[in-house]
Amino acid sequence: MSTGRTRSRLLRVLAILALIALGVYAYWDNTPTRKVGRLLAELADRPGGHIDFFYTGRASEAIQADIDAFGRRAVPALIDGLSHRDPGVRYIAAQQLGRLGDARAVDALIVCTGEDDPIIRSRSVRALGKIGSPRATETLLPLLDHEDVEFRLTVIEALGRIGDRRAYSPLLPHVEDKSIRIRAAAASAIGRTGDERALPILQSLLTTDPYSDVRTQAAAGLGHLGLPGATETLKAALEDKSPYVRQAAQESLKRME
Repeated sequence: MSTGRTRSRLLRVLAILALIALGVYAYWDNTPTRKVGRLLAELADRPGGHIDFFYTGRASEAIQADIDAFGRRAVPALIDGLSHRDPGVRYIAAQQLGRLGDARAVDALIVCTGEDDPIIRSRSVRALGKIGSPRATETLLPLLDHEDVEFRLTVIEALGRIGDRRAYSPLLPHVEDKSIRIRAAAASAIGRTGDERALPILQSLLTTDPYSDVRTQAAAGLGHLGLPGATETLKAALEDKSPYVRQAAQESLKRME
């Protein structure tokens, strides 16, 4: 066999192998993990604030729609995104995992609650609340003592969403916090734990707290608690001077029917 013919066959084989390699790469590059990863980066690259006016890329809504189209298939890529070198990608990944509410993300999000970055920490706590897995409770409880009020509020709201009875006692001191927002969130949260000991606490808040935000959440908490003993207090709250309290009391009574 001539050297020229051998070389020609070798080139054909190499060309076939190259085409196969390209096909494999194209398939790999087209997987949900790769696609979602690119979409996260695209969303993170969007500028914010006033300079958004000069941005010529795709709108956030369009990128978000593409991510949403993957549904729960996006979860592995989003979990990978939590450890991305770009903080913007990490923030968006945590937010998206909360939107999906998939329990597969709980362990990775728990790790992120211990980060120094306050944004990834807060978004991870919020996502854990939306997922609602009791596995996150033990991690969240120590964070109730955090010095930052906004972060503490996020933790209380997350524990309320999870509704784990173990959170009742740690949450209880926060119904007396000097911050109105903390007291309101704690009132709702202790009701959501389902612990019967919350009944007199919520009744007292609903009838005596001077701030309507707290009374509103106390009424809502009683509705989530769902105990018959709350009925008369809620009926009395239908005469509250605040329309928000009256509405919350009405909705709670309806919930308890």
